[in-house]
Amino acid sequence: MSQFSSGILAFLLLPLYTRYLAKEQYGTADLIATSVNLLMPVFTLCISQATLRFAMIERADKRHIFSFGLKVITAGFFLLLAGYPLLNNIAGIEKYLHLFYMLYIASSIDTHLSYFARAINKVVLVGVSGVIKTIVMIGANLILLIVFNLGITGYVVSSVLSHVASIIILSLGGKLYSYYTIKKPDTAYEREMLIYSVPLVPNSLSWWLSNYASRYIILLFCGVGAQGMFAVASKVPAILTTVQIIFIHAWQLSAISEYDKPRRDEFYSRIYKLYNIGMVFCAAILILFVRVIARLLFAGEYYEAWVYVPMLLVAVVFGALSGFLGTFFAAGKRNEAMFTSTLIGGISAVTINIALVPSFGPVGASIAAVAANIIVWMIRLVKSRKYANLNAETVHSCLCYVLLILQASCMMYFKGWNGYIGAALVLVFLIAINITYIKYLLRFTVDIIKKTKKERLLWEENG
Repeated sequence: MSQFSSGILAFLLLPLYTRYLAKEQYGTADLIATSVNLLMPVFTLCISQATLRFAMIERADKRHIFSFGLKVITAGFFLLLAGYPLLNNIAGIEKYLHLFYMLYIASSIDTHLSYFARAINKVVLVGVSGVIKTIVMIGANLILLIVFNLGITGYVVSSVLSHVASIIILSLGGKLYSYYTIKKPDTAYEREMLIYSVPLVPNSLSWWLSNYASRYIILLFCGVGAQGMFAVASKVPAILTTVQIIFIHAWQLSAISEYDKPRRDEFYSRIYKLYNIGMVFCAAILILFVRVIARLLFAGEYYEAWVYVPMLLVAVVFGALSGFLGTFFAAGKRNEAMFTSTLIGGISAVTINIALVPSFGPVGASIAAVAANIIVWMIRLVKSRKYANLNAETVHSCLCYVLLILQASCMMYFKGWNGYIGAALVLVFLIAINITYIKYLLRFTVDIIKKTKKERLLWEENG
C-alpha cells in the first residue's frame, strides 16, 4: 500500500506539474530532490538500512538500534548545515537551499522510521502512513500550485509536508517515540551497525551515479529545460519502479529469513524466474502504450518527452533484476560485493552519458541508463553464485531482453502506426516464447490469492 500509493502519486500529479510548472521550473525542482537523494546516504551513513537489518534480530536491543540511528541522522544534518557555503555554489538550487534542507531532514527521518517500523513488523502501519503521505502530497500540491501558484516552492513544500505527515503517523501510531533512549549506548552494537552501513554509502553513491548523474550531465550540455523534460519522462517508469520496490521490500525480508535454510537455492531460483518474466512483460505493455500514456499525462510542450521513456523502462527492468541479486549480498552481510558492481555501473553510466548526451541529448541519457544497468546486472549475476546457486536460465532470459530492447527501438524510431505495429509484433513473439512461464506465473498468483483468503478466514474465525 505504501509503495503503490507513492507510485500512483507520480502519475496523478504529472498532469498538474506539466500544466503549472514550466520546463525550467520542473527541472530546478527535480534538481533539488535529486541533490537530496545524492547527499542523504553520505550524511546518514545509510544507517536506516542497518536499523532494518539489526532490528530484525529477535534478541536485539531495539531501543538502542532505533536511538543510534536517529543520533547518526541528526549529527549528519548538522554537518550538512556546516556545508552551506559549498552547497550555495551549486547552480540551480542556490536560491532554494532552505527548501533543500527542509526536504533533506524530513525525508531522512521518515525513511528511518519506516525502516524501523518494518523491522518490528508494523507493516500495516507503514502502509497506512504511505497512503496518508500520498493524500497530503496531492492536497498540498493542489493548494500550493493551483490556488497560490507557488511554483518550485509549492512543489518542494508539498513533498516536505507529506514526509512530516508520515513521521507523525509512524511515531504516534506505532509508538516509535517510546523506543528512543538516552541511556548509555551499546558501543559494540553501534560499531557493528556502522561496519554494516558504512560500506553501503559508496554503494548508494554509485547507484545514484547510475540513476541520477544523467540529470546533471543533461543540465550541463543541454540546459535546465531539457533536464526538466527528462525528469518528467523519468516519472512514467515510476509505475514499474513501484512494482520493483514493493517486491524488493518484501523479498529482502524473505531472502534474509530463508538464507540459511536447506532449500534456499530452489526457492531463490523460482522467485527470480517469476520476477524476471513479470518485469519484462510489465515493461513491454507500458512500452506499447507509451504514446497514449504521454498524451494523458504530459501537457503542452512536455509531450515530446515520451521518446525518452521506452529505453528508461528497459533500464528499470535491469535495475530491478540487479536489486533482486543485491539482496543475496545483504542477506550474507557482504555489502562490499554489492558496492563493487554498483561502482562499476556508476562509472559506466557517467562515462556513457558524457559520450552520448552532447550528441543525442536526453535520448543518449536513456540509452546510457540501459547500458549501465546491464553491466551491474551481469556482474551481480556472476558474483551472486558465491551466495546462492541461482538457476537464472540466462540464454532464454537474454532472448527476452533483446526483444524488449527491439520493441523499445521500434516505438522510438518508427513513426505513426508503424511504431505500434512493430512493438505489438514483438510483444506477441515475447508471449509465444514464454507461454509456460506465463501459465506458471498465473497459477502462482492464483495460489497466493487462495492462500491469502484462507489465512484471512482463519484469522477471522480465531478473532
